[in-house]
Amino acid sequence: MKIPEDNALEFFKIAIETRNLELKLFWQRSIFFAGFIAAIFIGYYSIKADSMPGSSVEMVRAILLILGALFSLAWCLANRGSKYWYESWEVKVSKAEKELGAEFFDEWIKPQDKFFLYRARLYSVSKLTIFLSDLVFIAWLSLIAT
Repeated sequence: MKIPEDNALEFFKIAIETRNLELKLFWQRSIFFAGFIAAIFIGYYSIKADSMPGSSVEMVRAILLILGALFSLAWCLANRGSKYWYESWEVKVSKAEKELGAEFFDEWIKPQDKFFLYRARLYSVSKLTIFLSDLVFIAWLSLIAT
């Protein structure tokens, strides 16, 4: 992708704004799904055997298990989709930087040398969130299996 020089700065600004929007949407979606999954989980464990007559309790709990698994799977997929679009815009930002002769976001600076417990680490918080959503999905599947 070749960016015309007279539009490079404008393209760079749009790419930065869109990348930031994608990151914001990633976290908004995660909070949305985590809230629903937590509510389903609380509902699942709040239903007591004596609160409903007959087999209604088991049917409601089964429905909640299926909903929990479906919402968790949707969370996993939404996280991966959001990460894809965020990374797509990061590549566009990087290309626009090169067109402008700047390397603001591509330059990595070594963190301060501190006591090992307080030292900064290069972890991806979005990848950690994806991992957490995978664990929650596995937890729902294990509840279904038992």
